[in-house]
Amino acid sequence: NLDWGLIARASVSETLARPEYRQLAAATSLNNNSRTGSSGNPYLKPAVSTNWDASLAWFTSPRSYIQGGLFEQRIDGYIKSGTSVLRLLNSETGLEDDYQVTAFTGQKARLRGLELSGETPIGAGFGIIANLTVLSGKDADGATLLNMSKQTLNLRAYYESGPWTLSLAGNQRSKFAIGNIGNGVLTQPSTTAGRAGQNMADAQKSLAASVSYKFSDTLSLSVEGTNLTNPTYHYYSITPDLPLGWYKNGRQVYATLRAKF
Repeated sequence: NLDWGLIARASVSETLARPEYRQLAAATSLNNNSRTGSSGNPYLKPAVSTNWDASLAWFTSPRSYIQGGLFEQRIDGYIKSGTSVLRLLNSETGLEDDYQVTAFTGQKARLRGLELSGETPIGAGFGIIANLTVLSGKDADGATLLNMSKQTLNLRAYYESGPWTLSLAGNQRSKFAIGNIGNGVLTQPSTTAGRAGQNMADAQKSLAASVSYKFSDTLSLSVEGTNLTNPTYHYYSITPDLPLGWYKNGRQVYATLRAKF
């Protein structure tokens, strides 16, 4: 209802994603030193997802709004990597040995979420944009979906006046799973070779900024910096007491000169 500044949207769709070639490869690769291996699955089927979402936005001005939305994905054929201990022939010793082998399966999964967003100018060319996403997702085994943070927050402040455009953007996401051990569901004991659970990335934050100046309709210059706080990212296996590593990716700065004719 545009008279009241309200816009409601709803959609239903079905999407298909095919497995990667490495996930389909039938050969098994073994490392005799670490007693580990990896294998594809040539019987994997495409992942088919049925999606629906509904949202309601309230516009108080052409650039000021508040919006809320709900969405869900039901996936058939969610491609999941997992590890299992198999008794295989060690080609160096000629004897059977226990190998921890990673392979892929396809199963059902469900993802549900809530999104809240808004934008408002605050005067003199300044404004704020915010977005919060809350997710819940499990596969058929009950393991959390990979690369899914339960909460993600984005906040951006901007200045737009004449030829100048400035932006400062921050992002924060809660911890998320990056890989499965076994079927990804935590079992005890959690500190032995037979443990099951997930490899995790700890909560992460980032900060980016950009400045651009438009000399004319055909020429502009912009400078953009990413990962400005250069945080340390922590990865661990099941519990922070079992670290996988700490990484710093460094700051990056780009300068771009654009000309169009």
